[in-house]
Amino acid sequence: MIKDLSVMIAGKAGDGVLFTGNVLARLLKRHGWEVVTGRDFPSNIRGEPTRYTIRASLNENYGPGDLVNILLAFDCEAVLDNLPLMAAGGIVLCDGEVVVKPPRDQAEGKTFHKFPLRPMAKEEFGHEIFKNMIALGALNFLLDLETALFEEVITEMFLKQKGEEVVRKNIQAAAYGYEKAREITLETERHPLARKEGGERLLLSGDEAIAFVDLSVRRQELEKIMENFR
Repeated sequence: MIKDLSVMIAGKAGDGVLFTGNVLARLLKRHGWEVVTGRDFPSNIRGEPTRYTIRASLNENYGPGDLVNILLAFDCEAVLDNLPLMAAGGIVLCDGEVVVKPPRDQAEGKTFHKFPLRPMAKEEFGHEIFKNMIALGALNFLLDLETALFEEVITEMFLKQKGEEVVRKNIQAAAYGYEKAREITLETERHPLARKEGGERLLLSGDEAIAFVDLSVRRQELEKIMENFR
């Protein structure tokens, strides 16, 4: 069983890279892993290259890994851009109409699969937006994650604001992606993760962590001021 790995989700701004990465990071934390994320986003809203890397480890984890084990690309140009970061034995899933031919020296020892997320989302669910859930389902299969925990995360994210029907369709799309990944990959290409209790840890962005520290400092200062009135 694997005890440390990195997953990269890459594409263009507007592809849902941030959403997909956030869900996967939360899901890995629920499985008890120490999670560190790195985000590389342009300042514009759509069109420029973007990527989200999640490193998960059973041990204490203080930064990103050196290499990527799984790359899910929403366009094949992202494969060429990020292939030099791939580890030996890595697997690449590419949703792209253009077939790319990576340099032989960079492709050696890696496995590549065309995974048409957009066509599958439109044909099966009527809208391209479901490509992200199909992608997450595929990652669930490759990482051998628990379906119940995934459904729990999706329910928490969507139930109050979107309702049961949206939750149902998203879970259905993820299950579809899971089965499609099973169809195209070999068992030896999977990266099954060891299990660990999730504990009570929080998954915070850098901005959120700074806000917590600021709040803690302000609280301490307020307590000192209040001491003068006691």
